Amino acid sequence: MGRTTKTSAPTLVGGRVIDEIVAPVSFGRIDDRFLWVAIRLAMRWDIPVHLVNVSDSIDASDPQLDGMAEELKRRHAELKVRRTHVYGHDVATGIASVVQAHSLLVMATDHADEWKVKGSVAEKTLFHAGVPLLLFGPNAADPDLEGDVVIGLDGSLSAEAALEPAIGLATALGVQLWLVQVVDTVSEGDEIDTDIVTYIQDQAAMVEGPPVHGWELIHSNDPVTALEAFAEARGASWLVAGARGRTDPYRRTMGSITMGLVSTAARPVLTLAVSEPDL
Repeated sequence: MGRTTKTSAPTLVGGRVIDEIVAPVSFGRIDDRFLWVAIRLAMRWDIPVHLVNVSDSIDASDPQLDGMAEELKRRHAELKVRRTHVYGHDVATGIASVVQAHSLLVMATDHADEWKVKGSVAEKTLFHAGVPLLLFGPNAADPDLEGDVVIGLDGSLSAEAALEPAIGLATALGVQLWLVQVVDTVSEGDEIDTDIVTYIQDQAAMVEGPPVHGWELIHSNDPVTALEAFAEARGASWLVAGARGRTDPYRRTMGSITMGLVSTAARPVLTLAVSEPDL
């Protein structure tokens, strides 16, 4: 592997610069896609990749985890590797206990049914950890780091909160950002709601700096398929969507669109949980 071009790490939330990538690993089933991307991003941004394993072993260390860390350092001389073994039965809580405010989580889920993502370890970790999560669904391919970023906006607080990490990711990778809103298909003769057009234009205008390439208003009754098709047509590598974290912890969920994207998209989804008032 050639020497990696270094760029500045992204500022994803609240002006905090990412200083490590947390990658939970399970030795029963290691998903090379998400781990390989975590490594590439860590080397590009010159920050450590932090391997985390949660198990019911009370030992202070894990030989398999130690072996993986040493092997990664042997293969990638530039890579900074940390490792933490957490004792516990609740994987999501264990992972979250290691995450810091300046961390980026990178995980994978194999749930092809979007409603099985609800209540999964990945979703629970997102809300426990409170940091951006780059999530690989079962169909997500190894992304080209030079591909554009597409964010889906719908006027919600959670979607708008995800705009900051979308800008940070696009800026750090030196790629373009597309702002996309999907609205229901209008019948022939009906007029487009000008407030919707104004909203997406205003969101694009508020973004400072060069990442925003443009905005798009798509008419479709299937926002998941529409967003994925738009990303595919633009050759984008990354999708960004908000997670609707209600103030009631028993109602916390990624939201149907985000879960649908994770379940079906051919690219990873960056998401962030924020609290929204209960209705």
